[in-house]
Amino acid sequence: MKTDSSKRRILIVDDDEHTRTLLRDFCEQSSFTASVAPDGEQIVQKLEQFRPDLVLLDLVLPKKDGFAVLKEIRDQSEWTELPVVILTAVGDMDGKIRGMELGADDFITKPFKLVDLQTRVSSALTIREYRKKLTAAEEALAQLRAVDPVTGAGTYAQLKASVDSEIVRTRSGAACGARTSYSGWTWESSSSSYPRPTSNPHESPQGGWARCSRI
Repeated sequence: MKTDSSKRRILIVDDDEHTRTLLRDFCEQSSFTASVAPDGEQIVQKLEQFRPDLVLLDLVLPKKDGFAVLKEIRDQSEWTELPVVILTAVGDMDGKIRGMELGADDFITKPFKLVDLQTRVSSALTIREYRKKLTAAEEALAQLRAVDPVTGAGTYAQLKASVDSEIVRTRSGAACGARTSYSGWTWESSSSSYPRPTSNPHESPQGGWARCSRI
């Protein structure tokens, strides 16, 4: 659980101690709460324990490289929207492309300037907030579409679909004969395009149609 909801949490995954220290100092100076890890082992457990708002992930790690760590993060449904900024070496264009294909939100090249890091982190966090607001708005809109705000009943489209379904069901019964029992009534086909009720369920069907079984 977050001890201070006003502070964003950033998880730093980098095997270089100097870089970890630099990134942690940056986070603290920017009013973020930071947690550091020297490798990507047990990344899911670390995410569950720390609950970060963003991950700074180095691609070159011992035991499990950054690509494998990124894929593991994205394979967890809870963390598909978690912003991940990858840290890459100069000239590593293939690594940048592969990282973005695996679901990284952005990248920053080592050595980096703190102002560039600040820009990338702020941008990733802002986009995440917009996504959360968009998802909430879409869910609210879906609820409004599902229920009439005045009557509280289903919308016209839902009611029409229900009526159409009943019509299809009734016609399916009429296709196999003149009579269909429904709620205590026996319906009888005639030359009219609409069925009419008859009080005698044993009366012979009109129009020469065969008798239909109860639906």
